[in-house]
Amino acid sequence: MKRITLTLTALLMSCVATYAQNKMFKIEYGPALPAEVAAEHPDEIPETLFEGWVNKDLIRFYTHGESPTIQLTKKATGQSTILYPSQELYYTLIGENEAVANAATEDMELEYIPGKQKNIAGYICKLAQFDLGSDEDTDAPSILEFWYTEAIPTIYWGDYDFLRQLPGAVLEMSIGGTGIIANKISQDELKNEEFEIPVDYTEAQPAADIADDVTELTEGIHSYYNDDNTLVGLRDADDNIITEAIFTSIAVFDGETGIASDGSYNYGTIDKKGKTIIPFNYSYLAFDENSQQYLFGKGDFFGLMDINGQEIIQPKYEMVSFIKNGYASFQQNEKNGLLDAQGKEVVPAQYSYIADHNASHFIVVDGESYSLHTIKGQKSLISGLQHISTTDEPNIFLALKGDKYGYLDQHGKVLIPFKYGYASIFTNGVATVSLDDDLEDMFMIDTKGQPVAATEVE
Repeated sequence: MKRITLTLTALLMSCVATYAQNKMFKIEYGPALPAEVAAEHPDEIPETLFEGWVNKDLIRFYTHGESPTIQLTKKATGQSTILYPSQELYYTLIGENEAVANAATEDMELEYIPGKQKNIAGYICKLAQFDLGSDEDTDAPSILEFWYTEAIPTIYWGDYDFLRQLPGAVLEMSIGGTGIIANKISQDELKNEEFEIPVDYTEAQPAADIADDVTELTEGIHSYYNDDNTLVGLRDADDNIITEAIFTSIAVFDGETGIASDGSYNYGTIDKKGKTIIPFNYSYLAFDENSQQYLFGKGDFFGLMDINGQEIIQPKYEMVSFIKNGYASFQQNEKNGLLDAQGKEVVPAQYSYIADHNASHFIVVDGESYSLHTIKGQKSLISGLQHISTTDEPNIFLALKGDKYGYLDQHGKVLIPFKYGYASIFTNGVATVSLDDDLEDMFMIDTKGQPVAATEVE
C-alpha cells in the first residue's frame, strides 16, 4: 500500500474532487413485451426495472426489486462493485485492473446487421444479433437482439458484461419481442462519491468457492485456478498442464492469443503455449476484432497499438477509440477531438462529445442537441437537431428534426425532406422509410428520395 503525503493545497483539491459532478446519460429500462402479453397484465408490469448512468469513464447501474442492488464500474481500471443498500453490504465483483481478462462471462460473437434501424426513446439504434440455436419445442431459430446507439457510451452490468463489445449503449435487448427496453433517456450529473463504497458498508463474503470455475479460452485450451484461487494457468482438454498458475487473469482468446495479467496486474498477451507475445507492460488492454487493434493504458492515459504490439497512438489521452474510417476520437481535459491513423490531432479536443464520424465528417452531441461538422477545417454545417447519424453513403446523413426524419447532404443541406415517422440509414443505395411512425406503410427510397420497388433492390 503506497503512502501518499498531501500538501494543504493538494488536500483541498482532493476535497473539491470528492464533490465534483460527472455528466452522465441516464437510461431507464422497462420490460419489453409482446403487445398481447402486456394487454393481459396491464397492472402487473413495472414501469422501470433498471436505471443506468453512463459516460465514457463510469457506470452506475441500479436494479429495482425487493432487494435492490447498485453496481459501480470504473471503465479505465475495470473495477466493479455490487452494493446491497438494504443490508449495507458490498461485494467486489471485479477487482481493479482485472476486468479486461476476467469479465467475459460468455464467448458471444455478435453479428452486426447492416441497414436495420429503430427509434428507441428518441435515439436511432442499430441492430446486432446472437444466434442461440433452435427452440427445443418449436425448432424455430432463437435470436437474441441488441438494439444499440453509438450516441451513448457503452453500458454493461452483471451477467451482461458481454455488452462491453457493443460500440454504444444497448437500448433494447430481447428474444421474440420479450426482454428489456429503454423507456426514458435524460442527462444527469452525479457526484464522485456516488461511485464509491459508502464508509458504513461491510464487505460481503463470496457465496461460493471458485476452484471449479473453468473457462474454455480457445478450442482445446482451458483455464484453471491454483489451490487458493488466486492465480490462473492454462491446461489442455485432457487436463494436462500447459503453464503453471502464474497469471491473475486470462481472457478468452482472440485467434492465436489472449489477454492476460501477471502477478502485479500488468497486462500483456500470451499464445496457446503460454508464451508472452505482447509484454506485460500495460495497466489496461482491450482488443477490437474489427480494426485488429489494441487499446492500452499506461498509468491514467490511453493509446492504441496494432495486432503485433506496435504503437500507433501514444498513451497521452484520457480515452481514445479504435480507428474507424481513418480516424479515432480522443478525450483530453474532458473534451473530445479526432486523431488520424498516424496519431496526428486533426480535430482539436474542444467538443463535449463526438458521437460518430466517417472519413470526412463528424457528429457532435452537446446536451440533447446534435450538430454536423467537416473534419477538414472543422466547419459547423448544421446544429440544433434531435439526432444525426452517418450512413453507408458517405455524403448522406440521417437526421431527426422535431419528430420527423429526413436526410442531409455533405454540406448539411436538406437532401430529402423531414417528413418520415421512421427512416433507416442508407445501405447499398436504398433506405427504408415510413410516413407514419406506426410502420404500416413502409417502403424503400433511393438516394434522391424516390420510391424503389423491392424487385429493383434484388
